[in-house]
Amino acid sequence: MIKYRLKGILFFSGILFFFSFAINSKQNQYGITINKTIKKIGNHLYQVEIDVYNGDLVNGIAKYEAKLPVSSDFVKEVSKDKTVNFKVENRKIKIIWMYLRNNNTYSTVFQLKSNRSIQKLKMTGNFYGHREGKQFTIKDTTSFLLK
Repeated sequence: MIKYRLKGILFFSGILFFFSFAINSKQNQYGITINKTIKKIGNHLYQVEIDVYNGDLVNGIAKYEAKLPVSSDFVKEVSKDKTVNFKVENRKIKIIWMYLRNNNTYSTVFQLKSNRSIQKLKMTGNFYGHREGKQFTIKDTTSFLLK
């Protein structure tokens, strides 16, 4: 009897733990949505698109910084919005906006090489922004959406 209760408690705790990472309250709090998609375009060659949507709460300078997936190498930038400054430094991509406008989506597309399968590639990052004169950070733990 105790064994079944313990299993139930562990199962329920596991579900709560999982959903605590799936729902990012800071993204909702600051009106920022980050989507990352990836598609295979050649032998060990992938194209990554990062879309950042800014609602109506954040104005001004902002930055998104993410580590490249493990065992991958940056190949080249494909496209970006005109207001985006994009660079790669120390195995990190950095996307900088001098003025992040309200209710806009900003996109950056680049290619990378990796011997790992597309399902095993992960890229986490941080979004840094300003709201009402105060800086905040949003941890981006979302997974790639496959195209």
